[in-house]
Amino acid sequence: MLRRIGGVLYAIYSPVFALQLGINTTVLALITLVSILITGRGRFAYLVGRFWSRFNMLMTGVRVTIRGTDQIAAGQPYIVMANHQSLYDVWAAIGWLPMQIRFVIKHTMRGIPLIGFTLERQGHIFVDRGSSDSAAHSLERAAKKIRGGLSVFFFPEGTRSPDGRLIAFKSGGFRVAQASGVPILPLTINGGRKIWRRGSLRLRPGRMDITVHAPIAIPAGEERAVRQELIDKTRLAIESALRIE
Repeated sequence: MLRRIGGVLYAIYSPVFALQLGINTTVLALITLVSILITGRGRFAYLVGRFWSRFNMLMTGVRVTIRGTDQIAAGQPYIVMANHQSLYDVWAAIGWLPMQIRFVIKHTMRGIPLIGFTLERQGHIFVDRGSSDSAAHSLERAAKKIRGGLSVFFFPEGTRSPDGRLIAFKSGGFRVAQASGVPILPLTINGGRKIWRRGSLRLRPGRMDITVHAPIAIPAGEERAVRQELIDKTRLAIESALRIE
């Protein structure tokens, strides 16, 4: 009975959360943009992003745990790759990974007023998967950022899984790994699908956990064979801690 009442109350709260999410995202994006324009640095933007992620997790009753952070070497850039079940995966990564990351995101995000411009000034990378030339240019920008010492985050599935199981990996992130020579850092993120499922407007409180796996070095060898080896190793690592809920 209490669980049913709680479910009804949370369903009523969901649109209220959506409204405040729009407000806090806009306000914090404006603060972030002003700080970047004034200082030209991304450190403050990174801290704002962590606050934004953790605040919205708190507002929806989501608790996050992370293990394996000892796998992350200080000062080492990575190509971070994780499974994708929910929009909450983004907040989990930004809020709890002990490193600055830049995302490779759909080009349609660039058109959102204020948000798109702020994301671009923060150094996130837009990619148009419908245009091979644009996608290739975007991935080269990602490789350049990584060689400059930044870590870049990919969801290699390219979209959220409909049932929590891994779907086919796209090759773009692995091409960037080969071009940059920077190791891949696989993550498994569990719990997001149960909190906010794809295609649903209903939110639920719950737990998420992040498992950081051992980095995968980029081996030498024939380009296509190496790329397939990286895909297989990354998929195996992510799958090893994946829970189907």
